[in-house]
This record gives sequence, structure tokens and C-alpha cells, in this order.
Amino acid sequence: MRITFFLDKNEDVNSTVNNEMSKRKNYFQDKLLILCGLRSCPNTKDYLHALNEVKKHNFETIGELRSLIKKLRLRKARYLYKIYYDIKKKRLINLKYNDIRKLNEMFIKIERYYSNDNPNGCLKGYNVIIYHLLKHYGYKCYKYVFLPANHKFMSEYITELLKIIQ
Repeated sequence: MRITFFLDKNEDVNSTVNNEMSKRKNYFQDKLLILCGLRSCPNTKDYLHALNEVKKHNFETIGELRSLIKKLRLRKARYLYKIYYDIKKKRLINLKYNDIRKLNEMFIKIERYYSNDNPNGCLKGYNVIIYHLLKHYGYKCYKYVFLPANHKFMSEYITELLKIIQ
């Protein structure tokens, strides 16, 4: 579903498009920070509850933690990597600020290329994009990014785009 914005008489259409691009860029950056375990949870009471519940169980991998969070029906699955770091003291996806900036710039290139091909839509599947960008640039931590069940088409598209853009 595409959201239509009502423009003010003095507002330019391009500024609305740039605003949408800026929101997607910021969301992508937030997603990277969450995957690195650097984004703090806004509701600490719920987060601490989830953390304490998870500590009662044994797990070794991020996949086991994800299954455990689903089994316990905890609401803080978004902060899965932060929970993993807080318990195991190990960052699975360890990116520096320059790495995040480089990936963000590449995301913008991909997004612009996609929007030129598909003017009525924007890219979905941020995890798929992050997975392929990390893999493309040789980060071994790409294997810790969870892909959705229906990622095949998007994966093929992103792989082809990365070949064209480079």
C-alpha cells in the first residue's frame, strides 16, 4: 500500500520524495544499529523483563535465542541482538561507524536505482538488503542476519543490483 501525502501549495514534490528517502535511510541506519546491538530499548521495563526471562534458559546461538523469545512470547524480539550481547557479552555483528555510513550510502544508491525502475514503490526487506551488503563487502557477520522465508526474489534482485552499481 502506498501512502499519498497531501502537499501544501508552496511545498515541492521533490522535497516530499526526499523526505521519504530520508525516512528510509534513517530506518536502515536504525536497523543496522539494532543488529549491532547498539540501539537501546525505549521501554526498559519490558526489556529488563524479557532479559530476565531469557536468562532463565540455556541457549548457545542467536537462532536458539530467537526461537526461545518466540516460545516465551516476549515482545522485545526486535532487540534480539542486544539481548544476546547483554547475556553472552559477544557482538555477532560488529560494525564501526564508518562501516555503517558506507552501508548506508550503498543503500541509498540501491534505493535510487530501484525507485528509477519502479516509480510507484520502494524497497522492502531491509534484512535482505543488509545481508547482501554485508556479504558483498566481505563482512563475515552476514550469516547472523535472519532472512525472511520469502527472500529469494529479493535476494536475486539485490545481487543483480550490486553487480550493476559497482
